[in-house]
Amino acid sequence: AAFVRETGYDPAGCLLPVRGKWELDTSRSWRSPGFDQTDRHPVVCVSHEDAQRYVQWLNQKVARALSVSAGGSGPYRLPSESEWEYAARAGTTTARFWGDGHPCDYANGADLTAKDEHSSWVTANCRDGYVHTAPAGSFRPNAFGLHDILGNANQWVQDCYADTYAGAPSDGSAASSQNSCLRVNRGGSWNLDPRYLRSAVRYGNYPNARDNAVGFRLARTLP
Repeated sequence: AAFVRETGYDPAGCLLPVRGKWELDTSRSWRSPGFDQTDRHPVVCVSHEDAQRYVQWLNQKVARALSVSAGGSGPYRLPSESEWEYAARAGTTTARFWGDGHPCDYANGADLTAKDEHSSWVTANCRDGYVHTAPAGSFRPNAFGLHDILGNANQWVQDCYADTYAGAPSDGSAASSQNSCLRVNRGGSWNLDPRYLRSAVRYGNYPNARDNAVGFRLARTLP
């Protein structure tokens, strides 16, 4: 919201699930993605390109605050896919960071609360209390203290999508920085069958696509 106020860049149009398929609704946006949102909810209906504009704005604010040149890339950025998965797993090797724990304690996904409104959904046999997105930090964090790393909103990462990790960087950097490629979504979201809320699940998505289950989380490069 602060970014939009300061820059005037206000993206609109969002893909919403309608009768089992995604349809573009030009009346929807990050402000009104088809359900109620507050400043405590994760932003959704933003594309990879929108996220990069936000990163650029934030880094310029940091540069002004520190009275340094804004010519550099700045400390904030989208994480690489390998950084994201390292952070999501938090030292675990299980499918989910909580192991065999109760999913509704740790992640906002499709559950019995959502089934009341979406009767055809495959859901977890528990209630997390939210049909759509939940305020950030509503669920237990992983061992690194990260909330909502699985569920709530899918997260854009920097990488270009590839079907496998063959040839992927081994130093934690993003796979390819070319502009014309599918970008990766990680983490799962409020509307997904719980089997997809896993640390390893990944999707390729068009960089200009906006839908009401995808947002982003930033990484900060330490000096």
